[in-house]
This record gives sequence, structure tokens and C-alpha cells, in this order.
Amino acid sequence: MNDEIKAKLALLGQIFTPSYPIEIKALFSGRNNQLNDVMGIIPQKGKQLIIYGDRGVGKTSFANIIKAIYESHDKQVGKISCNGNNTFESLLHNALSKFSYNYEEAQEKIGFGSSIEKTDKSLIFSNLYDKDQLSIANLLEVFAIIPNSILIIDEFDRLDSAKFDQRIFTDFLKVISDTLPDISIIIVGVSEDVASLIEGHESIERNLAQIHLQAMSPDEVKLIIEKGEEPLDIKFDEEVISKIIELSSGYPHFTHSLCYYSCLAAIISESKIINMEYLKIGILQTIDQVHESLRNSYRLATLANKKNIFQDVLYAASIVETDEYGYFQALDLEPILTVLLSKEVKVNAFVFHLGKFCSEERGDILKMAGSSHRHRYKFNNPLMRAFVKLKIEADS
Repeated sequence: MNDEIKAKLALLGQIFTPSYPIEIKALFSGRNNQLNDVMGIIPQKGKQLIIYGDRGVGKTSFANIIKAIYESHDKQVGKISCNGNNTFESLLHNALSKFSYNYEEAQEKIGFGSSIEKTDKSLIFSNLYDKDQLSIANLLEVFAIIPNSILIIDEFDRLDSAKFDQRIFTDFLKVISDTLPDISIIIVGVSEDVASLIEGHESIERNLAQIHLQAMSPDEVKLIIEKGEEPLDIKFDEEVISKIIELSSGYPHFTHSLCYYSCLAAIISESKIINMEYLKIGILQTIDQVHESLRNSYRLATLANKKNIFQDVLYAASIVETDEYGYFQALDLEPILTVLLSKEVKVNAFVFHLGKFCSEERGDILKMAGSSHRHRYKFNNPLMRAFVKLKIEADS
């Protein structure tokens, strides 16, 4: 393997990152409208921000880019991730470890012609307080010293209400908003709506601006694909670009994965063109790297001892147009299944299958909402939409 190939492979792992959120602004694509919204919200005094959306839409990458942007503006930005063991005190103690205060310490030299020597020092705020005794008053003291700072709390949905004191957190946000209006707190989490993400914190809703991060648009996905062309000295065929946009369903993880493995095969073969042959390799590698839970749910959903239409109904559900929260109605599948099965198909021919997809027997692949006469369906794991398309594409 020559040095040029080695250099391209090293660069490839920085540009297309299916296993890790984007952290470098220059490598981030899309979300310009949402970034503009953030820029308009952060300067508002006493206004905090909540970023919510389905799993896999790129919320953590988006939060990382917000951090990178404001750090470049000389603001202190701390970003932390939640887990199920966090208490209010442990979470905010972790937050304090991301902020510091720089100062000069003067010390007199001993000896003839002694002089004063100044040394640069840095104080990490978490060193000031014991984790178990941290209070809102302590937090206010710290944030008063670092005005215009930003705290990003990622994976907020992972907090366990049995351990995490919601009341204290609500009080903390309200006090920050009222007494230190230049401090910005950004909450990021998986949720269909703000109410379900901040359940138990409803009294702070008036202090929160909201950004719903949806699956990326085709144009945004195309930007991700094209961003790697110049630095990698490689070109994606238009047919390949269209197919990646279709298969990834707006989820950046799958876009990055398909691009990474397609480019990997091409670079090793010393090709500068990503054609459908390399994309086929990328599809198979992407399927192979998908989390076992997705593969297992798909296997249960399409299991067949005799001829049936479970796979057809599942595929129709993966390509149907949904609302902004990912829901569709059974009626929406009629025209799709009519084409797939080459005969007219009505709801009563497949509503049984949709119901089964909501059961453990068929992998709990869908969830159902709404009244009995207006049921709506959505994938339990939104990434399954893209995985179903990948499997059908690979099998075909």
C-alpha cells in the first residue's frame, strides 16, 4: 500500500464518521436553518434552548458544532452527557469540570535583587465543591464568574427520574434564567416532542426555545456526500448520490456509513470514481456493521414459513411519506402495495400485518398511536426505515 493510499485512508476516517459524531465544523454539513435559529436564540436574555428529535438524526453532532462555533467566539462552552445513574449533583458537578477560571499568581523570588514572578494558573470549578454537597447557590456563584458561558446537556432523555431530582433541576433553570440571563443552557435529547422530554419540568417551558431536529433533507444529505470529494480526490457518480440519498432516509449515520465503505473500497482499488459497484460493497458493509437489535427486529418481522406479504408491508412502511414526527396511516400504504404486489390492495389486506409489527412476536418494529379509527404507525427505532431499504436493496 503506497503512501498516497495511506494518506487518503487516514483522511477518509475524518471526513465520513459513521461511528462517531462530527466535532469539526469544517466537516459538518447541512442544518444551516437550525444553526441560524440557534444564533438567534442564544443572545436572548433568560432564554434557554431545547433541541429534540428522533434517535439518529444527528443531535449530538449538531450540539458539537454549536460548541465549536461559540468556542471560536471566545466563549466558555461546557458539554456533558447524561446517564441513568446521574443525580442532579453529579450531573452538575461534571458540568463544573468543563469550566475554568484563568488568573495570574504572583510569587516573590528569594535572594539578592529579588523580584516578583507571575505564573499563569487555571482553576477548574469542580475542584471547589464536593460532588454530594453541590447546591444551586454554588452553581450561581460559579456562573456569575463566567458570564456569557454556555452549558450543553446532551442525552437528557437518559436521566432516571428515580435518581435525578427533577424539581431541583427546574429550580436551577428558573433561577439561572432570572438572575443570570446571559448564561445559556442547551438541553439535547431523544423525543417526539418537548413535553415528553421535559416531563416533570413543565414549569420551565416558558423559558425554553425549541428546535425540532428532523431527518435531513435530500439536499443536506447530498452536501455530506459531496464534502468528501475534493479532499479525497474522488467523485461520486450521480446515480450513486441519488441512491445514497434514497437509502439513508435522511439519517446521517447511514449516509456516512455508505460513503465511508464505498470510498474505502474505491481507494484500495485506486479508483477515483465511486460507481454502483463500489456502492454495493458499501451497502453490504453497512448492513454488516448495523447494531444487532436492528438486524434481529428485521429478522423477526419478516420471518416466513410460507408465502406472505410481511416483507412487502414492511418495505412499504419504510418508503411511505410520513409526517414531521415519522408517523403514517395504514391508508397511506395502499398505493405503494398496489404497485409492489401488481394488484389493487386495500387496507383490510394488510392491517393485520401492521398490528403484528407492533407485537414482540414480530420484533416490536412499529408502535401505534391514536384512536381505534385513526391509528397511526411509526418505527420504534427510526433507523429501521433506512435499514429495511438497505436489506431490500442488498437482497435484490
